[in-house]
Amino acid sequence: DDHGRLARIMYRTRRKRDELFEDPSLFGEPAWDILIEAFFVAESGKQMSVSHACQAASVPPTTALRWVQLLEKRGLLERANDPLDGRRSFVRLSAEGYRKMATYFETVTALWR
Repeated sequence: DDHGRLARIMYRTRRKRDELFEDPSLFGEPAWDILIEAFFVAESGKQMSVSHACQAASVPPTTALRWVQLLEKRGLLERANDPLDGRRSFVRLSAEGYRKMATYFETVTALWR
């Protein structure tokens, strides 16, 4: 899907920008990074663990967890326990979160055309 591909490209360009400027703190947007990765994972038909979401945020784990909790509180992410491993849980975009991200990527795609 084009939107999933665009999400992956956006995430990779953000990481490349951090690398080139040698200071990721200049451009920190952990919530956005989590949402982009959650959208890509949803488009791929996979699941995203909370630890994966924290890695996607490119900030310390405690900071990333606060962002995950805030995104849950705002109704953009949902959390579910892993039925096979009680120590792990998954996060995914809520219906509203998915709708907003899809609309964003549709808009960006239209602007590029």
